[in-house]
Amino acid sequence: MSRLQVKIEKELAEFKLAVNFSVDSEQTLVVIGPSGTGKSLLLQLLQGVITPDHGTIQLGERTLYNSEQGVDLPPYQRDIGLLFQDFALFPHLTVEQNVEYGLLGTVQREERLQLVANYLERFSIQDVARRYPAAISGGESQRVAMARAMITGPSLLLLDEPVSALDNELQQQFFDLLREVRGEYQIPVILVTHDLYHVIKVSDELLILNRGRILQQGSWKELYRSPATSSVRKILGPIERYVEVDRQ
Repeated sequence: MSRLQVKIEKELAEFKLAVNFSVDSEQTLVVIGPSGTGKSLLLQLLQGVITPDHGTIQLGERTLYNSEQGVDLPPYQRDIGLLFQDFALFPHLTVEQNVEYGLLGTVQREERLQLVANYLERFSIQDVARRYPAAISGGESQRVAMARAMITGPSLLLLDEPVSALDNELQQQFFDLLREVRGEYQIPVILVTHDLYHVIKVSDELLILNRGRILQQGSWKELYRSPATSSVRKILGPIERYVEVDRQ
């Protein structure tokens, strides 16, 4: 079980990002907000590719970052799985090689090959193992990306607009897969998106970010019914068009 606790600050030219939140195991936190407001930056700070100015990042019993103690683990030591926009599979690598990629340099070859075989089977992509990404379906691409993210046994999963270019059917397949993986591995998940339908489908908690500040956090129904500010009301207003779709 790995609870994520975050309290960090980062001064930018346009604004100062300052957030304080937590995500429990098996919980999905969805982060939304206007473009350029710090959503992807937040994931980069958690991942360790950008360093905060102050604060702490705690994942379970492990301290990933603590400015007072001088702790700042590099990305490869943070035990975090990543899914990027449209899955970002390496086009020059086969499915098998894509899944194996995160283990290179850290796991001996024999163990690595066995792990890859296990994960290809776990995510039902063993039949396309020797194909390249251009030769597999959208649903298969989802499972390849998820297998690549999970094969290292991460304690946290970060997703940055992973299904923005997919049709509704493939989006639903991905959300089903995400819930399955979250429950199986019992890890917290943070999903950055601009799509309110994703909020309805997968969020346990919703965090609304604007110019580096948290406007409000809670379930989407709580925020929709009792918005803290006019900005929250404006951001969540269009959610009405999806509610009836979700009840069908």
